[in-house]
Order: sequence, then C-alpha cells, then structure tokens
Amino acid sequence: KRVTEEELCCPMPDCKGEVTVPQLEGVLRGTPLWDRFLATRAELWRPSQPSGASGRGQAELLCECPSLACGERFLVPQSVAEARCPKCARSFCCRCRSRHPGQTCEAYATGVASTRSADQELEQLIAQNRWQRCPKCGAVSERETGCNYMTCFSEKCRGKVCFCYLCGVELSTIEHYTHFPHGLFENACVKVDRRDDEAMPKASWGTAGWWSAVARDVTSYVTG
Repeated sequence: KRVTEEELCCPMPDCKGEVTVPQLEGVLRGTPLWDRFLATRAELWRPSQPSGASGRGQAELLCECPSLACGERFLVPQSVAEARCPKCARSFCCRCRSRHPGQTCEAYATGVASTRSADQELEQLIAQNRWQRCPKCGAVSERETGCNYMTCFSEKCRGKVCFCYLCGVELSTIEHYTHFPHGLFENACVKVDRRDDEAMPKASWGTAGWWSAVARDVTSYVTG
C-alpha cells in the first residue's frame, strides 16, 4: 500500500525493471486487487504533482464516483474510457461521469439534451390539457368521460390502482365518494378546488362500462 510510482518495479533480484500501469491493468483488471491498486494510487496522488510528471508510465486521471451515496475518489490511467468505482462497483465514463457504452461523451450529451427537451414538451402538454399522472406508475391519463375517480390500466397497475384526477393522490374504493365532498361530477376534491379552472374539462356522465364500475364500487362500499 505504501509503494510509490518510483518503487513500482520488478521484484526479481538484479532486475528492477519498470512495471507500468498498463501492464498491471492487463493482469489485474476486473479483480479486487486492481480496485485496491486504483484506490491506493488515489490516496497517494497529490495535486501539486501533475500526472506523469515523473516521466514513468502514463498520465492518470483522478476520478470521483458520481453516486451521491459514494463519492469515492480514485486514479485511473488516462487511456481508460470507463472506470469502475472500487468502493461501490459503479461503472462510469472517466471524463463526463455518466455511463454511455459505445458512445462518445458528445453524442451522449446530445441524446440527453434531446430527451430532456422531449420530456419538457410532454410536461407542457400535460399541463395545458390538465392530464394527470398515476401516482403509482407515472402513466399519463386523460379523463374523457365519467367522474374524477380514475383507475389506471397501465401494464404495471392493471386496474388495481385508483387516484384522483384533480390532485393526483392514490385513492381507496371508499374514497370514490368521500374524497369528493361536492359531488362526483364537480371539479373539486378534499385537497383542491378547480371549478374555476376553465381549462379543466368538466366531468360528465359516463358510458355503460363506467356505470357498471360505479355500481360495483357502491356495492363494495355498502357491504364493507
């Protein structure tokens, strides 16, 4: 653990040949010993000693794990594109601290910016149309008919999660009625009152399937 870069040499008597970092990487990469070696180099590294200043081996990069729960700092050879944190084993790009196998940092950043822009446009569309997200899976829902008591039929929820279309909180079967003190077809619940929101579509009488669901909930409420 106390071996410096200058002391990193062949252990054979009368040899003292230099053992380079790439040589060690070729033998140890992917093993706990390689992780320990990188962590030790990070401990010995000092900002006042520029990487590669001694002329031995190759330049190195000081990496910091991007995980908020970790933040480990360690050294890797400058030629390494992706590092693995010796503390939490998280893999990431040494230069941008993200993970993008097969992509350059620039291409990854462009893709992230494009995705972020698309996400922002979707959120604006959700806000403009007064759509609501399921509190369990995040799927976007639009109330076309019926009241503000919504049932999510996403692949994850499969009709087992209900929520309020006005405030977005998850509701039980009993709350189909108690959560809406002004009535099922008023845009107001115990948490928010959106009756003055002109952009919020009015709740309306539903289809035959909607009435069947109401009857089922009433039966469940009465029978306990």
